[in-house]
Amino acid sequence: MFKYIGIFVRSVWHDWLARISGGLTVPFTVLSWFSFSPSAQKLFGALAILALILTVFRLWVKEYQAAHQNALQFKLIPTTSTTERHSKIFLEGPNLCRCRAEIAVRFENSDTARLYVSDFQLSICEQLRFRRQRVIATRRAFTIQSESVYGREWFQQGIPIDGREVSVPHTFMFAFDLPDNLSNKLGSEHFVRLTMSAMNQSDIFLNCPVEWNAARINDGAPLTP
Repeated sequence: MFKYIGIFVRSVWHDWLARISGGLTVPFTVLSWFSFSPSAQKLFGALAILALILTVFRLWVKEYQAAHQNALQFKLIPTTSTTERHSKIFLEGPNLCRCRAEIAVRFENSDTARLYVSDFQLSICEQLRFRRQRVIATRRAFTIQSESVYGREWFQQGIPIDGREVSVPHTFMFAFDLPDNLSNKLGSEHFVRLTMSAMNQSDIFLNCPVEWNAARINDGAPLTP
């Protein structure tokens, strides 16, 4: 019990606004006790209660934000599934300079409120020395297929994911031209990064290795985390 009291006091102290409002509860309370005017007693008592409520509210907001940060996540449909579409990437066209991808995912919302996916992007990246990475090409999905959303309407509205929901599969479609001669250079040091943007949270990334030789044939290369 005393341990949690100490944690609460430290939380108030580290929050400047909570510290100020929390500290004001003491003088307001004392003034309400020793004031000779009944109206002043009521005023200082009300101010003490208001300062205490503000302190508790500030602490609750911080805890809520920490608990619900990045509540919306996504996962690739596993390649072991025999009934659902898998994620694949293809190199096509003359000189294999056209990249096409079908990215099948489910969204998971751990919050109680409805959240919205606002963007979904695919990047081809290169792993450099000293753990550095370089983004070579990035494109956003040009269309989507799912039971709840279809086509390009999600660009304006976002994809709604209800609270505590694991969504139906969503397949994002990508197609873009690669920089000159890049397709011939793609190797084990190159990977695909998927980026999901959602309202009121930071972006979520997923890096996927790619067997680029498989991407150069008709069946394409499957994507796994």
